[in-house]
Amino acid sequence: MQKTTVTCIRSDDSISASGRKPKLMAPAGRLTLTQSVLMALPIHFLTVLPLPAWALKIINRRCRGFIWKGDSDISGGHCLLPWARVCMPKVCGGLGVLNLKWYSYALRCQWPCLRWDAEERPWHQLPEAQEKEVSSLFKVSTSICLGDGQRAKFWTDKWLHGGCSIEDLAPTLFSFVKDSGRSVKEALHNHNWIKGITGGISVQAMAQYLKVWDIIQGVSLSIGVPDSLVWKWTADNKFLVSSAYSMFFVANVHFACHKPIWRSKAPPRCKFFMWLAVHRRCLTADNLEHRGWPSNGNCPL
Repeated sequence: MQKTTVTCIRSDDSISASGRKPKLMAPAGRLTLTQSVLMALPIHFLTVLPLPAWALKIINRRCRGFIWKGDSDISGGHCLLPWARVCMPKVCGGLGVLNLKWYSYALRCQWPCLRWDAEERPWHQLPEAQEKEVSSLFKVSTSICLGDGQRAKFWTDKWLHGGCSIEDLAPTLFSFVKDSGRSVKEALHNHNWIKGITGGISVQAMAQYLKVWDIIQGVSLSIGVPDSLVWKWTADNKFLVSSAYSMFFVANVHFACHKPIWRSKAPPRCKFFMWLAVHRRCLTADNLEHRGWPSNGNCPL
């Protein structure tokens, strides 16, 4: 199936598989193919490389056309719901199709997490340059369990009690820091963190300096115990791509009909139809009347 579908995506004319007529398939069947095959093809590249916006746009257009029409040539009139709604999880009212832009951020968030493994990897020698979005996602989702202080960075890592960093706790003071790459162990030794502060600091920075001084007086290192990374969104504090991806939908309202529709024993095409009906995208009696079409007012839907 995968070999045939790769041919469909690379075709410039249409998305059509050999021996299969996508236009004759039910939308629920095309949705299954999109989720299991079409969206799975670029995952390998997105794990390492950020695709440009035009490439993501082409992939989304092909998948959107395949779901709604079974063809790559599609206009907005064929789409019964916006693509952003389709790409939401089912629990939020979507169809569970991946938002490739956000999912790629979640995939590449694993690399800064893997750098905390005790075992050295060949790619550890590569530069640690990260996208702004990936860095923000990693920073919000992690904290450091302090051990011997050799790996945790004194200024930027969240090693303080409560899961915050000195950069967040004292931003004005941090603006006067020249070397922010010191480890906690190096910075605490003979109060070397003070030597990294340069320039004439302001009154606000001085107040934050005294606050940091009081906090670090109670810090003690555990010799022989390495620092460890804590991922906040899983029970075992281990990184999962699915937990990072779900962060993008935290603010969305949950879909009230999620369980009655998707957890029922009805065939997939019936579930798809009920999903459209709940979103008022089927030509039920009320929609027909709204459009001025003749309809039966006793329609059960």
